[in-house]
Amino acid sequence: MPSELALGTGSNESGSLGDGTTTERDAPVRTRLLGGVALTEESGGDSHTLGLTSDGRVLAWGRNANGQLGDGTTAMRTTPAPVRLPGGVTAIRIAAGFDHSLAVTSDGRVLAWGRNTNGQLGDGTTEDRTAPVFVRLPPGVTVTQVAAGSYHSLALTSDGRVLAWGDDTLGELGDGRRARGGTPVFVHLPDGVTASGLAAGPGGQSFAVTSAGRLLAWGRNDIGQLGDGTTEDRTTPVYAALPTEDTVTRVAAGHDHALALTSDGRVLVWGANKSGQLGPGRGSIQKEPVQTDLPTGATVAQIAVGSAHSLALTTDGRVLAWGANFAGQIGDGAVTTRSSPAVMPLPEAAGPATGVAANSYGSLVLARPRGTTPRP
Repeated sequence: MPSELALGTGSNESGSLGDGTTTERDAPVRTRLLGGVALTEESGGDSHTLGLTSDGRVLAWGRNANGQLGDGTTAMRTTPAPVRLPGGVTAIRIAAGFDHSLAVTSDGRVLAWGRNTNGQLGDGTTEDRTAPVFVRLPPGVTVTQVAAGSYHSLALTSDGRVLAWGDDTLGELGDGRRARGGTPVFVHLPDGVTASGLAAGPGGQSFAVTSAGRLLAWGRNDIGQLGDGTTEDRTTPVYAALPTEDTVTRVAAGHDHALALTSDGRVLVWGANKSGQLGPGRGSIQKEPVQTDLPTGATVAQIAVGSAHSLALTTDGRVLAWGANFAGQIGDGAVTTRSSPAVMPLPEAAGPATGVAANSYGSLVLARPRGTTPRP
């Protein structure tokens, strides 16, 4: 759903909040979009942000040392600037990694730009790119969704398979080899299983939601980030130990923790909890998914995670936030860690929120202006 307001809070040293400054914020401020621009989606990297416009353009702002803004330069941007998409190409999905960026085109191809030291751009090289290049997909494959970690990338094909490329030191490519890949390889999903959603963690984890609502995980697992009840890294997908009868529709991965959204709007959490990012009553490590406590009556529609904080968008347009808050990423006007989900106060001009995303130490919110009605 297009939104006319883009908001951000938290770390802003590279301009990743897009408000024209590099000032850290402890409450949401407005991203300076050009008049008439409406965003349908945002994605946050470490210190850069991508925005997908309603007419298929991609905007980018923040750190740009490796060309991750895709504007042909390495100059930092404190306000959104257009990514240099190839002529005639429009985008339908975006994903920001640590220092690289991905976009799915309307015809099912994948564009990549930014840092490429581990082959995470998938163009067969290790050369950084300051403008988008096409990923070298296998013949006949079209893509519907992408996800980006620190040094690896994932793509969901139109027939439910998963491709991976980039660093494989921890098994994050999921093909059993631990071999870096500068072009996409197919993840070894279990026989007969197809995927419907993806997430790539900056700590080297990979996730796929299956069409049956189960959760597959592979890659780094030293503190239970994969949710399979162990601390063993996995080079091929294993099933996360979801609570009995639960099915999931979305997954989001932080540096050392992850969230999953159940089909009935609850949130499951696992991994590290040093900053309260799993919610109340959890130990320092949670090796299997458990339900987190939400405010009474809250039903969740979207989830997002930063390095050590968590976000949830409720069905009635509220944003819940919890976890690390040293940079103001919880957006409550303080810098105190929150171990329980609480509603993030939005500016008076903002009506219901329509989307959430996160940088490593920042939070991003899309919202309708107060007093407007949803577009058809």
